[in-house]
Amino acid sequence: MHCSFVPDRILLTDKQAMRDARNSDRELKETMVVSFDLENVITLPKTGTSNFFHKHKLNLYNLMAHASITGQGYCAIWPETLSGRGGIASALVRILTAVIADHPDVRHIVTWSDNCVPQNRNSNVAFAVAHFLQTNSQIKSIEMKYSVPGHSCIQEIDAIHSHIEHAMRVSEFYSPVSFICVLMNAKRHLPYRVLQMKRDDFREYHVPAKILDYQKIPFSKVVHLKFTQVWHKVQYKSSWLDSDLKAINIRRLAASTRKTCCASEECGTFPSVKTAIS
Repeated sequence: MHCSFVPDRILLTDKQAMRDARNSDRELKETMVVSFDLENVITLPKTGTSNFFHKHKLNLYNLMAHASITGQGYCAIWPETLSGRGGIASALVRILTAVIADHPDVRHIVTWSDNCVPQNRNSNVAFAVAHFLQTNSQIKSIEMKYSVPGHSCIQEIDAIHSHIEHAMRVSEFYSPVSFICVLMNAKRHLPYRVLQMKRDDFREYHVPAKILDYQKIPFSKVVHLKFTQVWHKVQYKSSWLDSDLKAINIRRLAASTRKTCCASEECGTFPSVKTAIS
């Protein structure tokens, strides 16, 4: 009987530690805290006419984000003809690019999201963030933090979602362009910045991610990841109760010598990234 209660106590303690970390981040003044989440798939067209005929509906994706310093909301949208949920990594990079364009003095970024492994906690997203750092040298570090399962800590995104849902209920839209109009009018004070994803925005992050040794990171358990300009060093926590981050080297080693393999560009330097859609 006693043992059955231990996991619940650990979970409650972990939840409180997560909330403490989230509240602490909300107090940061110079670090940009970006919360993000993918909205439920939107199907087009959306109309109140019951006998409106359509042969096939178009799925539309919307990655919502909130920037802490100004409270600005961002929406990166794309149709299924460009990508599915796998486009989240590219959409996140597009949002981060827009955030630092709006705030060029920012040097450190912290992101918060839910704990969904296929969407947010995986090697594709991790590599995308590392690639973003390599192409934006003014950013010194990015920390990715995740909610405890069943306990959301991205209330700012919940508010954005609520505004959009209300706007959708009282609107009809037939195409991605008309949905953009809905997003832009969902909040009259400080309207959301809508980023329409283009073909060139999507990258094949999963291909170069396989070159690096991300298997060392237990993504299904990770609650905190930290990336710096030292691209092959990644730090992580598996529990909010951990006091320190664990550092690992994701550069693959030659199996025979166990020394760093620098014989190719992929092993010795940061892997290159190609556009996903030609």
